[in-house]
Amino acid sequence: MIIASLAEVVEMMILICCLIVLLLLYRQVASRKIQRFSMRPRSRKHAGGFPQGGFPQAKPMWVKSAILEMHENLHLSHRKLADLFNNLYFAKTGMSVGRTWVRETIMRHEREKLHRNKAIKHRLPPKLAQCDLGHGYDHGR
Repeated sequence: MIIASLAEVVEMMILICCLIVLLLLYRQVASRKIQRFSMRPRSRKHAGGFPQGGFPQAKPMWVKSAILEMHENLHLSHRKLADLFNNLYFAKTGMSVGRTWVRETIMRHEREKLHRNKAIKHRLPPKLAQCDLGHGYDHGR
């Protein structure tokens, strides 16, 4: 029983080779499936200067203040404000804004203004200093 016939050895070798081939094919198919559906590695910088896969840098504070100032003075819609800002500042500074960013900035500012006004309206009155309890009382002088 220990020594097998030559036919049994050949049969076992063919079976082992088939199993190895099937295992290699499975690994190759599985790796292709993962590659196809996985996210590709992204480079750190795009040609436009914005990082890929994230948000661009926040706008400088002067952009936000200029947009809010134009909104307060001119009372324009967010679309017209974005066009006006881009016409005024893009050639000089290279800074441009989108309509969505302008709209969200204006809405965020209005919400902050509303919360500030509500905090002022609902604040607790200041405590009065302890004054003379005998005010208006003749002390006999």
